[in-house]
Amino acid sequence: MSAAKSAKSVFISYRRSHVYTALAVYKNLRDYDYDVFFDYESIDAGAFDRIILNQIAARAHFILILTPDALVRCAEPGDWLRREIEHAIDQKRNIIPLLFEGFELSQQQSYLTGKLAMLTRYNALDIPKSVIYFDTAMQNLRDRFLNKALQGVLHPVSAADESIIQEKIALTDKLVDPGVQQVNVEEYLARGLKHFKEHDFDAAIAQFTEAIWLRPRLAKMYVYRATCRIMKQDYEEALFDADEALRLEPNNARAYSERGVAHYWQRNFDQAIRDFNKAIQLDPKLRKPLSSQLAEFYLMRGSLHRGREQYAEAINDYTSALTFHPSLTEAYYQRALMYRKTGKLELAIKDLTSVIGMKADYLDAYYNRGMTYQKMGNFVAANHDYQQYVNLGGENAATVRQWISENLKQLKKP
Repeated sequence: MSAAKSAKSVFISYRRSHVYTALAVYKNLRDYDYDVFFDYESIDAGAFDRIILNQIAARAHFILILTPDALVRCAEPGDWLRREIEHAIDQKRNIIPLLFEGFELSQQQSYLTGKLAMLTRYNALDIPKSVIYFDTAMQNLRDRFLNKALQGVLHPVSAADESIIQEKIALTDKLVDPGVQQVNVEEYLARGLKHFKEHDFDAAIAQFTEAIWLRPRLAKMYVYRATCRIMKQDYEEALFDADEALRLEPNNARAYSERGVAHYWQRNFDQAIRDFNKAIQLDPKLRKPLSSQLAEFYLMRGSLHRGREQYAEAINDYTSALTFHPSLTEAYYQRALMYRKTGKLELAIKDLTSVIGMKADYLDAYYNRGMTYQKMGNFVAANHDYQQYVNLGGENAATVRQWISENLKQLKKP
């Protein structure tokens, strides 16, 4: 590689969530004859370590795409963005942080550990939030930041790796330039998520809406907006957004889960349960985070069945709730009441005993287990539970003491 060409060699490091931002930088530099490596489609795992690290060593400049959440995962073991940065530091590359979406290193101190603390020493280029200035910022990058003399030595690339690299560059060159519009969408998304984390849901909705205007077929934007509308208790609009996301992506698990939440708050428990189960079917990883909510849905629907005297259906729903949340005390308690209603007294005792085992001061569990024992003719056990109810300060203590006295009379009978 000639000295002139070496001086125009660049490696772009970025998080996958901002691929289009990185691609826009790549396209701009390629238009000005820079030799740029940009891992758009992942290299095979077996060659990844060697090729990526060698490419950093073989190129003069290391451009680092930084957004507000870019460094968060750097604390994770083996994080590749961290490894790339550290290798660039070790190789004394010309490191140029490009700051997008208002990124400020001063607010990232908790992530700047070890060698990453050195990032504060490099001159960074702030990319204006308004992407109409993107080309001007890129000219500034080329004229002021990519004309530095390299301190370290460039390492040659092996012949085997060179063919892979050229293939990757040719593939990336064929990609459609994301242009201002795509970069704008990513900026709206990032700002929307930032507002969401700050609980400024109106501002977040405004950002996601702008993104939808630019990319009306991007399902995830509707999902994000649906989430914000749920937080604002605007359930009709949330349902509209979730439905639109599912029209665009019929297998979008997150859209089903958000629609399920909206249905729940509108007391459409049947639909809420169907949507949550569908979300888990599409993405089994959602089972754990959704289990608690789904259990609550079944619990609420069970209560509706109970109010309609549909006891078998209520028992089924309480059982389903326990499938998703095995320690849900209220599900055991409500199922016990339904078992007693349907004459399944032993099962009622078992569930009430589970409740007391999990919550020793559950007054109503003692009260109802005592009544169930009494119905079974077990006056000793009934009185034990009644006494516990009285000792814990149950509001019907006077009546319960009377029952205890009556049971003692029953026990004295020959």
